[in-house]
This record gives sequence, structure tokens and C-alpha cells, in this order.
Amino acid sequence: MHGLGYVHRDLKPENIVLNLKPLQVALIDFDRALPIKNTFHSGTRGTPGYQPDNARWMDGDVMWDLYALVAVVVECDMGTDMY
Repeated sequence: MHGLGYVHRDLKPENIVLNLKPLQVALIDFDRALPIKNTFHSGTRGTPGYQPDNARWMDGDVMWDLYALVAVVVECDMGTDMY
């Protein structure tokens, strides 16, 4: 997606679809996608818990997606009995 010039901005487990045989990964829900070159700040960036708190990142910055991907991986590693 980044290679096509867009940032998803709402990566979370609900927006990642897996097929195990053969292994395929697909993204869905592109409602909040923006061109990478976007240079404004908006009030709606993604889902709380999967969006960074860094207000300096512009909405079209690929760091939004990288942060969300790491949050998803950490959540998968922690399991469901966190509390």
C-alpha cells in the first residue's frame, strides 16, 4: 500500500484478514486511507490503542501504519488474559 503512495491509518486486527492455506494477508477498510504526501493534521486518525500519541506526525506519514502494526503484533503476543 505504501508502495502505491497511500497510508492506511487504521490498521488493527479487525482490518487484517488471514488465509492460512496458502498463507495470504489482506488489508480491508480503507475509509481513512490518505496519500502519503498529505501534510495536515486531522482529528480522526485511527482506532484508539492502534494510533500513536505523537501529534507531530502528519496524517500521511507512514509511521502511523508502522506504529499500528507493532501494536497489533504486541497484542497478538500478549494473548487475551491481560487483565
